[in-house]
Amino acid sequence: ALSLLAAYRFWQRPGWVDAGLLGGAIALAALTRAEALLLFAVLVIPLLWGMRELTLGRRALLAIVSWAVGALLILPWFAYNLSRFEEPVFMTSQTGAVLSAANCDTTFYGDFIGYYANCYDEYVAAGRAEWPDVDGLDESQRDRYSSEAALAYIREHKSRLPVVAAARVARMFDLYNP
Repeated sequence: ALSLLAAYRFWQRPGWVDAGLLGGAIALAALTRAEALLLFAVLVIPLLWGMRELTLGRRALLAIVSWAVGALLILPWFAYNLSRFEEPVFMTSQTGAVLSAANCDTTFYGDFIGYYANCYDEYVAAGRAEWPDVDGLDESQRDRYSSEAALAYIREHKSRLPVVAAARVARMFDLYNP
């Protein structure tokens, strides 16, 4: 919500301070949900594209200000994560869990297409992955197991991706619910 309010303010008066506020609001959103990083592209760029009264150079500088302020707010979290995990982690160490919950036979075929499941159990049962010895691993290392298994599954089932994506969108709008 703060990002949207900052975007409206920036649209009404596109200045350096408001560009920085927008970048800061997006950075704060990204610290709660890593996907919010996409707002630097899907919100800032279209906003600036629509500001035809500004020169291209000024729009580029406003984008740089927005991104720089956002980066300054996010960099301490990046540095902290890079210092505390064995595997490189920038925003979150749960990417593998998200990928794993959405990419297996249960979520690609049948009544649960486009939904989510405990796919890592399926990977292990099918011999695609093995249970890691979690006692000696940190979160980033455990996450690597589920990421690798999920990405391998996606590569093996690329032809199903359009069907699964359509089912996910249909589920989101309650158009598909077997």
